[in-house]
Amino acid sequence: MNSHLKLPPALSSIENWMRNAEDQGKLLTDAFLNSISVTGLIVNVFMIAILPAIAEEFLFRGVLANLFKDWTKNIHIAVLLSALIFAAIHLQFYGFLPRFLLGIILGYLFFWSGSLWVPVAAHFTNNFLSVLIEFMYRKAWIGSNAENFGNNASWGFIVISFLAVGVILFVVRNRTLANQTQVLVEDNADQK
Repeated sequence: MNSHLKLPPALSSIENWMRNAEDQGKLLTDAFLNSISVTGLIVNVFMIAILPAIAEEFLFRGVLANLFKDWTKNIHIAVLLSALIFAAIHLQFYGFLPRFLLGIILGYLFFWSGSLWVPVAAHFTNNFLSVLIEFMYRKAWIGSNAENFGNNASWGFIVISFLAVGVILFVVRNRTLANQTQVLVEDNADQK
């Protein structure tokens, strides 16, 4: 939907600027992902999966979402504002909506779990799978690149994906509740 964005003629200069920024970003991404060596894969995992997962989550969820929550006293507004900035800062306007949605998911994972490491792990997984799929595509091991992977997925693949996400969220939530209960028990024991 985002990729078909067409601005009114009066805003054609902005649209041209957005398309040029998108093209430049694609060239940079392609330069990274063009390597088909194992060393190139390791570098890409570090540069595209590990570094952004840690740095972006610490900034957007750890700092901004908490700051917005303190200012507004509303977790939902904090999640939306941090997700909006997260999507905008990438300067890839035709991928704004998916990044905004990802930012919302990561924000709620942060507040829901009470741990910054949960959205870091989710962000890493998202980026890592994109790098891995692109690597396998460029090695001609699979027939679809990361951007198109899953577009023609069967219902079984979709159901399994949703079930896997549900199980992961269930486990994270239960571990979070168990940890919170343990902290309360320890606090009560310390007070006695």
